[in-house]
Amino acid sequence: MNIQRGNTKLGKVLNVSLPPGRTCPSQVPCFNQGCYARKFYRLRGACRNAWDQNYALAMTKRDFYFEFIRAMAALGEPELFRWHVSGDIPDADYLVRMVAVAQACPKTRFLCFTKQYAMVAGHQRLCKPWASNLNIVVSAWPGLPIPAELRSFPTAWMRDRKNPDPRIPADAVECDGGCDTCGLCWMLEPGRSVVFDKH
Repeated sequence: MNIQRGNTKLGKVLNVSLPPGRTCPSQVPCFNQGCYARKFYRLRGACRNAWDQNYALAMTKRDFYFEFIRAMAALGEPELFRWHVSGDIPDADYLVRMVAVAQACPKTRFLCFTKQYAMVAGHQRLCKPWASNLNIVVSAWPGLPIPAELRSFPTAWMRDRKNPDPRIPADAVECDGGCDTCGLCWMLEPGRSVVFDKH
């Protein structure tokens, strides 16, 4: 099991990742091109091995996978934890367990950016409770429609200077790139937006 203790952008934020592509919806614009995580996956063997191992555990030993994450969060009581620097929520059961981990670790704030719109909308339609310390942020790319039922969620817009998205709100907060000193996305209010330049 590989839980990372941050990187140059996240600082010391604990995070867990899965392989890009295998857990991502295939209809999103970044599935075939523009995915920064695919570059790391291809070029950095340590990342590739760690993400592949996490995926294998998440698919075959799911109880262990989530208990390990819960124990790591409970043990260190980190202020912030991020799901999926690479990859996305693979299925509905995984999402339910993410919520359960957050509920079990109330002193930690959890964050997940996702393009699994249908899965998140389905969870909401079933009236399953969210954890107050888990922020699900809709990832938006130019040309990718956001379902009406998710428009009240906080949104992270990818800004491509060569392909501007007119939907980006004028009051979207600019990401400054320092997660552990900012923490905005973990507390981004429903209906509010943050914007990242394409990288």
